[in-house]
Amino acid sequence: MPSVQYYVASSLDGFIATADDDLAWLLQFDGFEGGKESYETFMVASAASPWAGLPTSG
Repeated sequence: MPSVQYYVASSLDGFIATADDDLAWLLQFDGFEGGKESYETFMVASAASPWAGLPTSG
């Protein structure tokens, strides 16, 4: 059976749209941000995380 992995940014209340179903805040990002340097910076910061090495899904 095929599986799907779905990743989405959401607010603490679990929604991606505003109360009036607006996604304008999300649509302001029109392209790829970062690149190799951003990934490397993220990985260095992640290694120092107290959650490093823990599984990311159930």
